[in-house]
Amino acid sequence: MKRRPALTGREIQMLAHVARGLSNHQIAQLEHVSAETVKTHLYNAFRKLRAANRAHAVAIAYHVGIFAAGTHFGPASEPSPLAPARRSAPRQNRSFRQ
Repeated sequence: MKRRPALTGREIQMLAHVARGLSNHQIAQLEHVSAETVKTHLYNAFRKLRAANRAHAVAIAYHVGIFAAGTHFGPASEPSPLAPARRSAPRQNRSFRQ
């Protein structure tokens, strides 16, 4: 296994949100910080991982063992509190009457 870069806990936390597909703005709202703070943490993580972009950083994190191979960050294991609620049945169109 490759050498694991020394990321801070906060950088790993931000990277986990990226793995879930959240935007910087969504991460900022969720963590109660500014979008600039999120950008700073992610910039530092990308630099340490030598990642070209968000997807590359997440792939490297899995590859070097920062995230476990079986770890899932998507809606299947933990829905995002920012995601819209799903409806169980389709809405009926009430504007059309027969």
